[in-house]
Amino acid sequence: MTPRCKGGPMTAQLATVKDIAGSRIDRLRRRIIAAPQEICIERARHITRSMAVHWGKDPLTRMSLALEAVLNNISVIIREDEIIVGCRTSKLKGAPLFPENKIRWIEGDVENFDLRLVQQALIEEEEKREVLEEIAPFWRGKTVEEAFEAMLPEDVAADVDKYIFTFMLEITYGIGHFTMNHERILAGGMTDVIREADQRLARLSPEAQAGEAGAFYRAAIRAARAAITFAHRYADKAEAMAATETDSGRAAELRQIAAVCRRVPEHPAQTFHEAVQCVYFVHLIAQIESGGNSISLGRIDQYLWPYYQADLAAGRTDPDRAGELLAMLFLKTNEIWNVLEEAYVPGGEGPEGKTTQNVTVGGMDRDGRCAVNALSHIALNAYASIRTVQPNFGVRICGGDELLFRRAIAYARDGVLLHFFNDPVIVDSLTAAGHSLEDARDYGVVGCLEPNAQGRSFGSTFAAQFNGLKCLEFALSNGVDNIFGYSSG
Repeated sequence: MTPRCKGGPMTAQLATVKDIAGSRIDRLRRRIIAAPQEICIERARHITRSMAVHWGKDPLTRMSLALEAVLNNISVIIREDEIIVGCRTSKLKGAPLFPENKIRWIEGDVENFDLRLVQQALIEEEEKREVLEEIAPFWRGKTVEEAFEAMLPEDVAADVDKYIFTFMLEITYGIGHFTMNHERILAGGMTDVIREADQRLARLSPEAQAGEAGAFYRAAIRAARAAITFAHRYADKAEAMAATETDSGRAAELRQIAAVCRRVPEHPAQTFHEAVQCVYFVHLIAQIESGGNSISLGRIDQYLWPYYQADLAAGRTDPDRAGELLAMLFLKTNEIWNVLEEAYVPGGEGPEGKTTQNVTVGGMDRDGRCAVNALSHIALNAYASIRTVQPNFGVRICGGDELLFRRAIAYARDGVLLHFFNDPVIVDSLTAAGHSLEDARDYGVVGCLEPNAQGRSFGSTFAAQFNGLKCLEFALSNGVDNIFGYSSG
């Protein structure tokens, strides 16, 4: 039987793209598209200073202290027209550096970031000096890359050199390719994370408290508190801006931003605005902490649905307002990009440094019922109205809502970049891989197109890239590399 979906025939009224010309969304969109790509060293500066003080501590402790230092000190910026706030760097389209992972390529490329043929990025002369004289010297001999190389067997290293496989992206930027449990933070806030970590820490034996388990829970508490402080810094900034704002309408918006940032992610979200802002703060902090590519937003129409429903019933929102907030969220993802080692740009995400953050709508719920709702359409329309390179946007098809499918097809034909996912086939593949049926049905899409049990698994779907064609080449050429001429046996 074809599943019935939430929203009914009224969803047809939500399937038309709003003309954004001259609107706030249009201004935000034009600004991010026109912004130059730049390097920002704030994160590298603060993580290096923290690590220099705490290097003798265990990895969990020193990394959580470093994250705390970064979130306490990086620039807090609220730009004109913004309602959803939060910045990864001090530049509008800025790429942070991750010296703890790899430093050799940064030292080699920093003088030429603004001169490269591909993926040029502006960097100030003083920033170059600080990287070369203050940041890089500390990290020599301490990076993930160097530790990894020391553990890598010679034969495996040789296969990497032969382009049979690689895992350099995860080493360059840290762990990515996962979706987070946004429902948990939306429902309980960071205070709930702190409470649970405190309770688990208290239940440990004295020996365990002094060991890795204790360090983990203390690090989780420290990171959650740092996230709260980060949001409160935005609340303080908004309040200060409101006090000097001469436009009464914008002053009211700034006061609302302050109230929202004062509440989330510390406490459970109560409104749709708070929920969207909470999701972005959590997403952003993960991007600041490790920078891993393809940290994805997942099934946004599902975990935001209760907040939209409640606001709609209370008269606090309507489809246009909800769509505007989602469009702002999607536009913010375009500020998040990673500068690549020049040699990796052609095989990476191209000149724009796209980090393939994925949003997913549609599909079935954990019980196998069609979960398409009005917010599925609103999110799709919001994305279709901005047509930016990020986020990636996936539409799950479960056979229960022809309208969403037809609308998405119409958008795709009109040039909107969409990905389509066939629920029955993907659910079967995930259960075959060991996921429960319920978790498989609730999959979100990670990165380019990788299904993942949302918030319940760490698939690390880009941990290594295997070059099957290279093996075929060796088979056809008697083990000789046709490009470089070496023999592989």
